[in-house]
Amino acid sequence: MTHPTAWYPLPGYWRLLRFGIGLAGAGEDQEAVDAWIRHQWGVELLLSAGLQLPLRVTPYVEFQSSVGFMHLYLYNRDAFSFTYSLSVLAGVEWFIVARVTIGIAVGWRRTVARFEGAALFGDSFYLQVSFGL
Repeated sequence: MTHPTAWYPLPGYWRLLRFGIGLAGAGEDQEAVDAWIRHQWGVELLLSAGLQLPLRVTPYVEFQSSVGFMHLYLYNRDAFSFTYSLSVLAGVEWFIVARVTIGIAVGWRRTVARFEGAALFGDSFYLQVSFGL
């Protein structure tokens, strides 16, 4: 995930706005792959918008949305799904040198996956630790 408004010198109060774009992916580890016939994975595109206080240590609150695609192996057959999610998170980024950052955030996420007319919902609370270049 990249947040250009966190480091790009926008004029005036525009620096208080936080926008981001990112690409995420997930898959099973090798032990899980060996235990099952098919590998399960997913990819998603993330967009975020929020507020920040642009200092060397930058606190922020942001809302994220994502759209993606997931592959599962269910009931002895491959299942492909369109997914989407909404999230809210609050955190802080420390700009160590120029654009090099470390950060920590906490958040909540609701994910929806649709398989052949049925919808699966999942709520997650998470702790995010980040390193940025």
